[in-house]
Amino acid sequence: MLELLRKNKGRRNKIRYLVSTAGLPNYGDELITRGWVSYLAKQCPNDEVWLDCSNPSHASLLFQGLHPRLHCVNTLWQLVWNATPLIDDMKEAIQQVEHWIECGGTPREDYGIDILKRAYSIHLLGGGYVNSMWRANTLLVHAVSALHKIVPQVRLFCTGLGLFPLSEVDAQNLKECFKNFEYADARDSASAESVGIRLGNDDVFLPLALGLPKQEKIGDGVFICLQQDVVGRWDEMVDVAIECLRQSDVGDDIPLYLIEAIPPDDSWSLSLFRDKWSGHVEIIPFTRLWSSGFPVSDNPIYVSSRFHIHLVAAALGAKGIVLDYKNDYYDNKHSSLFSLGTGWGNAGPGEASSASVDSLFLEKADRLKRQKLKLAQELYAK
Repeated sequence: MLELLRKNKGRRNKIRYLVSTAGLPNYGDELITRGWVSYLAKQCPNDEVWLDCSNPSHASLLFQGLHPRLHCVNTLWQLVWNATPLIDDMKEAIQQVEHWIECGGTPREDYGIDILKRAYSIHLLGGGYVNSMWRANTLLVHAVSALHKIVPQVRLFCTGLGLFPLSEVDAQNLKECFKNFEYADARDSASAESVGIRLGNDDVFLPLALGLPKQEKIGDGVFICLQQDVVGRWDEMVDVAIECLRQSDVGDDIPLYLIEAIPPDDSWSLSLFRDKWSGHVEIIPFTRLWSSGFPVSDNPIYVSSRFHIHLVAAALGAKGIVLDYKNDYYDNKHSSLFSLGTGWGNAGPGEASSASVDSLFLEKADRLKRQKLKLAQELYAK
């Protein structure tokens, strides 16, 4: 026993540093983060897990109890926000963030930067948060790349990133950064090709491989998820969604459930559906979605503008329809799932569609889950 104590004396547990946009909350981003934190709880229970996210107070509630050594901070995000006033001169913004990483001087974030410098690995988790739409967020990649210059032993990963759209300048800048990454992949071909990294798949396949999310069984009903963030509020999409249900032979007496993936944004259409749908209409608030599980029914049909609702429902073998707002950002995301073969219908303004699913996608989704789990095992084997 004394010999064991002597061997362990002074030994530090590794710091596994994760970066995500968790904590808004946004169901897809939270599910991705839940997947990686849960995996590390199994694979690296004795290591420190530091989650750097945009809203650590919310994240600490959403992920409480998942890992015994989880800490939620926003060090890198704070550096991004501090540099945002410089974003019109991207070169100056990059130089400022790199200076903070290398020399400190923030000074509020210096303690967090010191922890970052002790990280064994830094992992940018998947999601569509690094692109030219939110240009300042590309500084996250510059920050960790700058860290690698002064701590060359740190292992840098990114998995399942959605980088579209990227300007030519931003793409070239990120391409240089990704050269310092031990492993980097993107979830869609446009993203991967723009910066010269591997084509992978969305990180939600990891929680799916771990049996997450759990499911809430609802006897009978159909499910709608209509957003207003990014694309704006389109009242006419309520009519399109209803017509899609009718073309899918859904009777007006069937209960209709609105899924709130981002609270309270996704509740905007509740009163409109109650005016137009004769059956029961109910919202599934984010708190219920997160705590009780992903809603499923006896013969589920989903109508969704949101990417991760499309992915999760299709991976469960459910029929569905994507509502297409003719938005390049979302078109690229859903197109990546169409390319994988979900077989869902596609509808848009003035154009409804019936629900469908490719029966072969269940098998493909299982294969993608295994691939993502294998990748996790490879990244965190040491």
